[in-house]
Amino acid sequence: MDPDKIIALVTGVISILGTVVAVSIYVTKLQSKIEIERLKDTIQSQAQKHKELEEKYVTALRAGSAVTERKRDIDNELMTVTDAVEAEASSILVPQPTLQRGSTNELVFLSLLGPGSENLKRVRVPMNSVAGEVFRSRSACITHSPPKEAAFSSKTDEISKSTTKEMLAIPLLYDGDCVGVAEFLNKKNSGRFSSEDEALTERLSARLGRRVSEFIQDPNNFVQLGITPERAGQYATILFSDISGSSELSLRLNQSTVIDLVNEYFETLCDMALSTGGAIDKFMGDGFMLTFNAVKALPGHELIAIETALQMQNAFDKLKQKWQIYQIPPLFNRVGIESGPVLPAMMGHWQLRQATIMGEAVNSASALCEAAPRDHNAILIGPETWSKVSSRVKARQITAMGHKEVRVAGMRCWEVSGTATEAKGERG
Repeated sequence: MDPDKIIALVTGVISILGTVVAVSIYVTKLQSKIEIERLKDTIQSQAQKHKELEEKYVTALRAGSAVTERKRDIDNELMTVTDAVEAEASSILVPQPTLQRGSTNELVFLSLLGPGSENLKRVRVPMNSVAGEVFRSRSACITHSPPKEAAFSSKTDEISKSTTKEMLAIPLLYDGDCVGVAEFLNKKNSGRFSSEDEALTERLSARLGRRVSEFIQDPNNFVQLGITPERAGQYATILFSDISGSSELSLRLNQSTVIDLVNEYFETLCDMALSTGGAIDKFMGDGFMLTFNAVKALPGHELIAIETALQMQNAFDKLKQKWQIYQIPPLFNRVGIESGPVLPAMMGHWQLRQATIMGEAVNSASALCEAAPRDHNAILIGPETWSKVSSRVKARQITAMGHKEVRVAGMRCWEVSGTATEAKGERG
């Protein structure tokens, strides 16, 4: 071949390669630029979420401070009246707070002063009591021998470890409504409450009635006092999941590796649940609790929970294949599912309360998970869930497996093997 042609060919190839390299560099820079922009958007989004959380935190602190201040004002007003009538102890009772329509048949303590008062926090007092009668009749009452009164509940004395010898109870009125009852117990120096004391407390308690009325307007104020408002229940499906045989992990691996594996299990399975509409309620050891239809409306949540459990177990099997490098013993995923009415609740110590839900369905789902077999992946569902999905789920009823009874609390249960193919089409 002519040397000039060879040179021309080589030059052309080099030019083409140069162009390819240039294009590759350009594409790489473009991709990097796109990635940088994407990261910027992510950072901005996270910054916005952080700002929103910060604002919510500040708002919560302010709200908590406002509630504490209102409660302090009520306590101070009550102390002033208590000193005026020379009572040894006193309290304010108000109707049990409620977030639903209808009245309550119980009273709760909003304020307590005197010996044994700490023991009466969160105690409910029935309407068929002295306080309840005063609240209903809106009339003051003086009793010189409360334990002999038919309406008197001696249980409060038992709880407070004190003895009520004298009682003056007056209704707290504001704007034409009875908002609570103030009780004054045991006049000092073995005295007896008189009609003059009654008139004095009614006159001095006018401002107290206003403060109590302002406090009880928002039932959520009581949460700061550890009193949960009554509210309508929500029908939901509860799912508990854990790993059987996980104790072997700690025996064969160092703790940091175990933590990483369990966190990977949490992330993988919970991501799947979040994608199907479930909500994470809590983590417990190597287990967790999910809710469906409790946080947000989710039609067909019973079937969705079961389908999610099946997908979670498929994902768990893939994780186990990855974990084979650690030469760990066989691990399996157990799931318990049950449906029923639940109530939202704030549980825990006052310094660390967490939102959760309570109800028999929660207890049943947890028990089903614990009762599930440990030698294979298993999903056990309770009778309430089964009644909603029986035509769309493949399962067999179980009464016992080996020597282990799995009739949890006397209820029947079913082990799921899959869902009918037409079910997804119906729901989709």
